[in-house]
Amino acid sequence: MTLTHSPMFASAASGWTTALCARKDPWQTSSAPTPNRPRECRFTRPDAFVGSQGWLGRKPKERIVNVVRESPTLRSRSRNGRGQSMHTPLRFTPYLRPMVWGGRRLAKDLGKVLPTNDLYGESWEVSDHPLHRSIVTAGPAKGQSLRQLMETERQPLLGPAAARHAVFPWLVKFLDARDWLSVQVHPDDEAVRTLWPGEAGKTEAWFVLDAKPGSKIFAGLLPEVDEPALRAALTAGTIAECLHAFEPRPGDCLFLPAGTVHAVGGGVLLAEVSARQPR
Repeated sequence: MTLTHSPMFASAASGWTTALCARKDPWQTSSAPTPNRPRECRFTRPDAFVGSQGWLGRKPKERIVNVVRESPTLRSRSRNGRGQSMHTPLRFTPYLRPMVWGGRRLAKDLGKVLPTNDLYGESWEVSDHPLHRSIVTAGPAKGQSLRQLMETERQPLLGPAAARHAVFPWLVKFLDARDWLSVQVHPDDEAVRTLWPGEAGKTEAWFVLDAKPGSKIFAGLLPEVDEPALRAALTAGTIAECLHAFEPRPGDCLFLPAGTVHAVGGGVLLAEVSARQPR
């Protein structure tokens, strides 16, 4: 498994279904983590334009509400009683996960109904992972799981990509990192076959919805850090000193290829899209 020395920073959720990106910056080898801010992006709602006078100019909670309104929705092509094709939005019941590093902002800022008074760190919005299969919450497919839809409606869901994916290829979450997550690195597809057979490599992207002062994102090893230095830092408990770090702002987007060391915490609310490849 290869550890990536520096992450790629792209503006405003490049390639996501919730936003259209105006530009994408090239890979900067061993560069300091100074992310590019979105300068022109728009959500799928025509009145939610992002620009100097749009989304970025609103208060944080207003920005978050607009993201939630455009939270992940799939469209499938089905047949009505007269045999005519029609488009049906698929909305899923969120899967809420308590985490020691979580908080209550999934309820406060994103409107999730948290079932207990525990701290919640994750809301899985779209998932075909064995840990949780998303369930359609309303409409003609109400009560069906994404797994069932992938078995019966794969072509309508994925289009030309259907032949390449037996499992829905993305896992979409919201994360409330009130406290600090552990420093972690996800294996790529080759390494995971040995480390965790049956699972998939994990490349992911983060889109920052809100960030409190003093919060931080760590992403990628500093250029001078080699394997002996990293092992020494692990022993000494100083691993954070080996990583690029910056204080995030709403609208920041990070692309984290599998193998990139990363962590987040201190009050960051973000959306995460990770790739899941079939085995």
